[in-house]
Amino acid sequence: MELDSALSLLEGSLGLVGLAATASSYVPRRLPGARSRRRALGLGAFAVFGLVEWSKRVEPSWPEVTHVEVKVTDAPFRAVLLSDFHAGRASRSDIERAVALTNDASPEVVLLAGDYISGYELTPERREALEGLRGLRARRGVLAVMGNHDSEPYGDDVPRRGAVSDVLRGFGYRVLANEAVDLGALWVVGLEDVQAGLTDTRAAFASVPAGARVVVLAHDWHALPEAPMALGLVGHTHGGQVCVPFTSLCAGPQRDRPFVRGEHVWPFGGRLYVTRGLGLAKVPARLGCRPEVTVLELGGGSSR
Repeated sequence: MELDSALSLLEGSLGLVGLAATASSYVPRRLPGARSRRRALGLGAFAVFGLVEWSKRVEPSWPEVTHVEVKVTDAPFRAVLLSDFHAGRASRSDIERAVALTNDASPEVVLLAGDYISGYELTPERREALEGLRGLRARRGVLAVMGNHDSEPYGDDVPRRGAVSDVLRGFGYRVLANEAVDLGALWVVGLEDVQAGLTDTRAAFASVPAGARVVVLAHDWHALPEAPMALGLVGHTHGGQVCVPFTSLCAGPQRDRPFVRGEHVWPFGGRLYVTRGLGLAKVPARLGCRPEVTVLELGGGSSR
């Protein structure tokens, strides 16, 4: 059964259980406590029903601005990380909301970590939603890499990533395909998608001088080099997307672990940050895992 259908079935079932249990609480029963148990059942069913509605209709459109400090350079330097838009599932207005929050942060650079569309094809509907990403402002520009949804589908020889990257270039953003950019205070290395078999770390680091302070931008942490780096920035996991509130228990494939969301020590040296991203994939819901706009202070303090 599709997950969308499963959630709808759960909603309907819980609603019927709640109505039946609440109605039955008004029928006299011979057994002591039967009425209170049925009321509790009804309230519980309605509570779960409300949680499902919240996860589908409220939390996915309620982005959180997360502030993170990781010392990469001595001078104040602010970056904003965005990922996993999944235009088509995310509406144009959802994406525009994230753009506005990003511009409010006045960053030096905006870093986009891929998965701009849902599915694997830039349909007219997805293209219209992706238009919401236009208008990002940063003093040193917008740098982007492609995700698995923007690259070739598995087993399909027809290239698709060019369509998405052309849209981003049309917005005035720079797409990094296994290449590096010198921003003065630090270097940004952008890697192609690992699931599409396009990552080439040797080519990406070819122009980076020894001893440079490097931020590596990729869609998926599996693309990152098994080598020291100042900071790796990735998305892809959606932070688990559906999590048990107030715990670290989240959905998602075993492949994504242990780096599902937040800040981590990179085992080969340096730090890693995994954003929860903005959109939805597979499960059309978010719970305990709000969409994220990540403001990074890479100089250890404000760049304002």
